[in-house]
Amino acid sequence: MEDKPSFFHALASKVIVSRSKLPKWLNKILDTISFKPDSLVSKIASIILGAHREKNHPNPSTVPDSKISIYIAPTNYAGQGSSWAKALTDPSAQRVAINLAIDLPNSFGFNADTHVPVAVYNHSKKWQKKEFSAVRKFTHVLIEAEKPLFGSLFGRDVTQEISELKAAGVSVAFISHGDDIRSPESNMELTRWSPYYDDKEYRNRMQNFVNKNLAIIKGSKLPAFVSTPDLL
Repeated sequence: MEDKPSFFHALASKVIVSRSKLPKWLNKILDTISFKPDSLVSKIASIILGAHREKNHPNPSTVPDSKISIYIAPTNYAGQGSSWAKALTDPSAQRVAINLAIDLPNSFGFNADTHVPVAVYNHSKKWQKKEFSAVRKFTHVLIEAEKPLFGSLFGRDVTQEISELKAAGVSVAFISHGDDIRSPESNMELTRWSPYYDDKEYRNRMQNFVNKNLAIIKGSKLPAFVSTPDLL
């Protein structure tokens, strides 16, 4: 008999692939799961996907035995987190970087040093605490896309996570890869081919998302890096 988490992961993947053919009400439910991870619908989805089953929990990230240890997480968009980690690693200089990626159903499966299922990341306090315990031992942390590193452990408050890490002596900075800080309004002014012209509801949601992220970066007064020059 097929294991339930595997079955539901496969089903979730098929649903996501077929989103363009699904009724609007079902797509709204999927958006709720994605954009409101603490909603009842999202919590139920996480239970179904086995968030609290320890066999679905990855081991906490391994802290490199080097003078400088760098942790990059949690999005790994297009494998960029992994690429940054490889570029920063120089064993001869006693500098080693690793990255973590949240795995979504039907994701592209880009390489990462640690993979955590989205349901576990979002709702397993046990995994979140273990990962935080490991990460606070790194010398540097690069937060990708202004997303919380430890799911709901600190109320999904990135600024609180930063405070906790800095209290442990960790140096923290941001990395932005794309839509997390690319303003739809600015993009539309830049080119008439902007995809944001197509869907007003999506455009407004993304603009609010970008505004929130930019406020986090500016409010933190921490260093911020970008993957492409247009994001400067």
